[in-house]
Formats: sequence, structure tokens, C-alpha cells
Amino acid sequence: MTVKPRNLVDPKDCWNVEALYPSFQSWQNIFIETIGENPRPSWPDIEAFKGRLTESPETLKSALDILFAHDEKLSKLYTYAHLRNDEDITNDQHKIGYTKITGILHDFNQATAWIEPELLSQNIEKLDMFLHAPALAPYKFFLEKILRKKAHTLSSESEALCAMAGKAMETPYKAFNALNDADFDFGLVTDSKGEQRPLTHGTYGIYLREHDQVLRKNAFNQLHGKYLKYENSLTELLQGAVQNHLFNAQAHHYPTCLDAALFPKNIDTKVYTALIQAVNEELPSLHRYMHLRRRVLGLDTLHLYDMYVPLIQEVEMKIPYSEAEELIIDSVAPLGSEYQNLLRKGLKEERWVDRYENKNKRSGAYSSGCYGSMPYILMNYKDLLRDVFTLAHEAGHSMHSLLSRTTQPYHYSDYPIFLAEVASTFNEDLLIRLLFERAKTKEEKSI
Repeated sequence: MTVKPRNLVDPKDCWNVEALYPSFQSWQNIFIETIGENPRPSWPDIEAFKGRLTESPETLKSALDILFAHDEKLSKLYTYAHLRNDEDITNDQHKIGYTKITGILHDFNQATAWIEPELLSQNIEKLDMFLHAPALAPYKFFLEKILRKKAHTLSSESEALCAMAGKAMETPYKAFNALNDADFDFGLVTDSKGEQRPLTHGTYGIYLREHDQVLRKNAFNQLHGKYLKYENSLTELLQGAVQNHLFNAQAHHYPTCLDAALFPKNIDTKVYTALIQAVNEELPSLHRYMHLRRRVLGLDTLHLYDMYVPLIQEVEMKIPYSEAEELIIDSVAPLGSEYQNLLRKGLKEERWVDRYENKNKRSGAYSSGCYGSMPYILMNYKDLLRDVFTLAHEAGHSMHSLLSRTTQPYHYSDYPIFLAEVASTFNEDLLIRLLFERAKTKEEKSI
């Protein structure tokens, strides 16, 4: 249960961030080479197209080529910095590097905010001609997405102002992460035998699965009690995040924050409301399950801290990380040997995954990376079945990203969140089918 400081973590359990840059110093050297020493950088090769962007399809193509070349370089610098920062968010060197590159990205967005408004200022006939110009064929879908947002795109000056505000708007998110992953110390929690155990984001998930209800209750109350002590500050941070969404929606003339989130990704709001409706329609099934859980556990009252303890005490699945890798690799066999071998190499040889919790590491899990890099997966693995599914989920994202980046040009290699979750949840489905197939008893299948 001991949570190590980052410098004591075995390198084989860490992601291979050195594949991006061999050291932080080499990252700094490339940063200076790319950005220069000026605290207010400029991109004169992009600025040179201002006012003449739509002179011809060839001119626009040249501008977009340069724009995405810069964006790709900045993306790589950002990826290294954010991965290093998430390893230990109290590391001053990495925090400064992360702050620098995020600031540069905001500057870049501000410096290029004029491009879409200038393009959309043209009449529909000229825009249609550009859409069908052979020179712009590689960018046709990209341009179609811009044209969809015409009613929500402001003037060059207004878009630049919104881009400028973006840095300040991130404050609530960054402040919460600093509190949650570094400043909050959850201390020790007492079990039914009077023994004390360390409470962290990672161990919390373990304790909620223990059959010791005293431990579950104490862990739940102690962790959430920490947030309760800061309820006013956290409320203000949440309000700041809400105001960020409101500012974006109102500034760009969307009727609601939901429209502002979905319209740019071409998702109808009916998709969102249909999901909520589907869940509400099945609430009676969830309520029946709650009653069943209470009876099986022999409880008078079912609390939130009783929701994760296994109902079958005789079967306790503890799955070491190496075994989880094998299960996930085996589970994707239906996707073909090429897919399976790429995943096997990534997990076992290329060190895609930062495996375990360490002190001040970002909590949770995600898949990251950039164009031309390997995928990177942040985990806080604790040998739980839930963690195996989390790893399978993130591996689905990573394989999606790897295949997209190796088969698509840079400007088409990213994907919206609604599409992203298809690959990840499908990988989870493949895993549960494999586990069910290999289960030897009815009890194992019921976990």
C-alpha cells in the first residue's frame, strides 16, 4: 500500500517518455529552437498570408501546410511536457515546462484566430469553388467543418480575444487538479481491527471492495470529508468552469452550452438526450439491483460505500499487471494478428504504460500521445478487475490513435470524444467476453 515518490519507481513500470525527447534538457533545447527566446512569440510565415488567404486555392493550401506544420511541432512539445507534469505535479522543473508550452499554445491560437473568419468572409460561390479545387482536395473535409461553423464564427478581432481569454479560463481546472492530486493528503484510515492504512486515490478503490464495512465507511467518509472541508473553494472552482462554458456558448451565439459542445463535432443534441432517456427508462432495473445487493450483503441500509464490494465472498479476483496485459492481448484476437501484435509490442516492449500510483501523480487514467509518437497510457493500477478493464479501455484509445496517426495526415488524425469511446468500450466488451469464456464456475461469471 506504500505510495512511492516518483524517483523510486522502477523505470520498467514507467512510460517511455524518453522516446519523445531523451531528457528535459533536450526538450528545452528544442523548445528554444522552435519558439525562440522571445516571451511573446510570433509566426511571421503564417502572418504573411493575412489579407490574402483566399487569393487562390494554392495560396490557401500553402497557408494550411505551414499552419499544421507549426501545430504538429507544438503538439509534440506539449505532449512531453504534460506527461512529465502528470508524473509528479509538484516537480517544479516539469511544472514550469508545462506552463510555458501551454502559454505558447494559447499565443499560437490567438495569433492564428484570424484564419477562419477571413476564410468565412468570402461569398458562398467562392467558398464552394475552393471546396472543389483540386489543390485543396487534401483539406476538403477540414474546410467543410469550418463552413459548418460559419454562424458561430466571430470576426478576427473577436476570435483573437476569445483565444486570449482561453488561458485564464483554464484556471479552475488547473487549480482543482493541484488540490486533488498534490495538496490533499487523505492521511490514514482505520479498519474494523483498529489498524491504520494509508488512504490515497488508488487505495480508496481497493478499500471500497473490502468486505470490512468499517473500513469501507471510514475510507468513504474520510476521502469525501476532505472535499467537504473545502466545499466553498471547490464550489467557486466549479462555478468558474461553468462560466467558462457559458462564455464560450454566448460569445459564439450558441443557444445552450450543450449545443456549443456538440455542434462543432456534428453531434445532434437528440443523441445526448436520447442517452439520458434510455438510462431513465431503465432505472427500475437499477433499483431492483440495489435491493438485491442490500439483501445479499445482509444490510439494513445500503450506502454508497457498499456499492463496490463483491457479492460473492468466495471469489476474489486479484490480477497482477503482467497478467492483465496477457488477458487484454488475448482478448483482441478477433481484431486480427496485426492489431494484436501492435498492442503486444506496445505493452510489453515499447513501454506505453505508466503503470502504478506514485506520490503526487495525476489520479485516474487516460491515453495520450501525439502525431508520430507512440501512445502513452497513464494508469494507477492496483490489481483490481476494474483496473484490468480500465487498461483495456485506454488500450482501445491508444490503438485507435496509433492506427489513425499512421494512416491519416496530421490534420485528420485526431477524433471527437463520441467517436473515441467506440474503440475503448469495444475493447472492454472483447475483454468481458474472454473472461466469461474462461470462467470455470458460476460464481466467477457472476463477479
